[in-house]
Amino acid sequence: MIFVKVACDGEEKEAVFYDENVITIGRSPKNTLQVPDKKASRKHCLIEKGDNAYRVVDLGSRNGTRVNGTKVEAKGLTKGDTIVTGFATITVKEIAFPGSNGKIKARQAPARPASKPASARLSPATGQGSGRIKVHRGPREMPLGLLDYLLILVILGLILYILGVLFFALKERGLPVGPAEENGTTLGR
Repeated sequence: MIFVKVACDGEEKEAVFYDENVITIGRSPKNTLQVPDKKASRKHCLIEKGDNAYRVVDLGSRNGTRVNGTKVEAKGLTKGDTIVTGFATITVKEIAFPGSNGKIKARQAPARPASKPASARLSPATGQGSGRIKVHRGPREMPLGLLDYLLILVILGLILYILGVLFFALKERGLPVGPAEENGTTLGR
């Protein structure tokens, strides 16, 4: 279980992830944790769970990922760590793992200075970032992509083509295609 607080452009939200082995973070709504910030990449970084440890991994983002003010490619996380992706700040509020007796035991953070590094703070005066923070929890349906729509259009086109071929084949053989006709007038009138 990892409990985080997300701050972006003066707005704060909290999220708890219980069973996720990988939490993706970035601007795209396809991420587990969306931070719609202009400086964050679509797929900026991820938090992955290992054996009694969580770590953050940068996914080759343009502006990099910082943990406690230091740019990192991958780093283990502890309670109190601050992850910065663009203008968004993600603070690790709590980390816990199931103990051998089935109870949850918290992982303690090492002692560190009381003040946060300047790079970990958000500046509301910058006016950048969208100010929206979305937290997605649990499974969600994947939206249809462009290729899915094209496939649907091709299938519909094939169905219409087959129906058209059948229509004209029946018409050529002289079989009634529409309402039955007798002596040039439609039956039932």
